[in-house]
Amino acid sequence: MKTLSYVALSALLLLACSKEKVDPSNPKGGQQFELFVDHYTSGSDQKISLNGDRKISYGTYLQKFPEREPGYTYVVKAKVVEAPYGMQDAPSYWFEYEKTIRKEKYLGKDTFTLAAFAWYGEANGLVLRKENDNILYGSQILIPADNAAKISLDSAYNSWRAMAGSGYTSNPNLFVQHTSDNKGYIVYKIK
Repeated sequence: MKTLSYVALSALLLLACSKEKVDPSNPKGGQQFELFVDHYTSGSDQKISLNGDRKISYGTYLQKFPEREPGYTYVVKAKVVEAPYGMQDAPSYWFEYEKTIRKEKYLGKDTFTLAAFAWYGEANGLVLRKENDNILYGSQILIPADNAAKISLDSAYNSWRAMAGSGYTSNPNLFVQHTSDNKGYIVYKIK
């Protein structure tokens, strides 16, 4: 019986050692990862990190994940897609959504920053837009916390529109919180 146990243990060790190691700093096409998807995006940063170590953040994107909602965090399974050889102005890889493992409403009351500009190819693009006298960040309405924040937001929006695409390198930030219904952001400060 002892011999059979040693043989089984040896076989398990051999199988474990023969597995391909997953290196999150240099993923290979087809590898699968559990990713943590944060409760917001900031500019072109989708706030994606390795679920086991949220300090490892990926500077790429997650495609085919249309159910993502601001104000919710997710743990998802995704596979690596390598960019075709010679593809310009694109990351060397990105993730393709496979399934949601967990979805949770973000309950934090802390402020976080949203970048006013996103990097698009060779120029910055303004993430904000105006619709029916409301300033939006993507699909989320920006609601000033007070009159001073409203004046600051209106002024900043007008000056940022003039800077968009001009090679402006600084990226001003909005300091915000989610609204209770997750349909917008409360803007407290712009810097």
